[in-house]
Amino acid sequence: KIIGITGSFGKTSTKHFLYRILSERYNVLMTPGNFNTTLGVVRTVREHLKPHHEVFIVEMGAKQRGDIKEICDLVNPHMGVITSVGEMHLETFGSIEGVAQTKFELIEALPEGGVGVVNIDSEAARRYVEQNGLNVVTYGIDSEDADYRASDVAYSEVETHFSVEHDGVKDENYATHILGRGNILNITAALAIAEAMGVGVEARRRAVKQIEQVEHRLSMRRQGGITVLDDAYNSNPEGCLEAVRVLGSFSDMKKIIVTLVACVLGGMFAISAQNWVNGYTRKDGTTVQGYYRSDRNHTNHDNYSTSGNINPYTGSVGSTARDYSSEAYNYGGGRTIHTGPQGGQYYINDNGN
Repeated sequence: KIIGITGSFGKTSTKHFLYRILSERYNVLMTPGNFNTTLGVVRTVREHLKPHHEVFIVEMGAKQRGDIKEICDLVNPHMGVITSVGEMHLETFGSIEGVAQTKFELIEALPEGGVGVVNIDSEAARRYVEQNGLNVVTYGIDSEDADYRASDVAYSEVETHFSVEHDGVKDENYATHILGRGNILNITAALAIAEAMGVGVEARRRAVKQIEQVEHRLSMRRQGGITVLDDAYNSNPEGCLEAVRVLGSFSDMKKIIVTLVACVLGGMFAISAQNWVNGYTRKDGTTVQGYYRSDRNHTNHDNYSTSGNINPYTGSVGSTARDYSSEAYNYGGGRTIHTGPQGGQYYINDNGN
């Protein structure tokens, strides 16, 4: 069986989770690291795929239309997972609709009787499925109409517990060391594929319990008395906010966020200042520590730090308190951040304008 996995985010983690669960029954190969281009897949086939492999999991990346189709034409997948449709690489896709069309090239490539699995908590993915009347297996957490729905999700500093509802039954007592709502979604996708491939529920529970963290993707490690949540690989605002929410779920400890805010002048996309500030309102007492670039050539780096509870509309950020829908924030030292017209871009200069 060839299983393709694509999505704006979540595909690498889903690949790892699916590999672990299917390994309960099958001899499985997956594309290593970020080998998610046509060249990377070809190299994996030539160097690693052997006759004894029963399942080949192929991560599929795309930066322009036709990229997914090209990989599908190469490997001919029998099953496919779409983890998300988000605003990534819009400079080449043109719109989120363009992103959706490209990701769903995977579903279109499946043979008759093939199984497509789609995250309908992703609004753009749900819209594409409904508008095109696709016959796919759906999954989610918030979507009560999903074919596979994770429920009873409970977080602790040690484990995440959850159930999976499907086909009128509830599989309970799943536990994993993996953190974050997004990762529970990814595990749910893997469980849907695993059941379709005949992996029993007890084997699925055992595998989920033993899933190891994927480095730099909301992985947790302890150093002395410090707990570090490492989400360094993350490259999308939704995932960044999810990491903040996970941090906020820990109690009775001082919480510090260390981040590089790459603010680019001249209209290029940057993480929404509004979304980031909203993420910090979840808990009191969180300290944000990082630096931003304050000139067009990105050579001057200015430290900023803010702490305490930040109100999403009128609360204090740094030294000022304003409605940030169109206003600016002074972080000290004469540097000012402005939000863009829809809160999606922000700019920094040295003169307060």
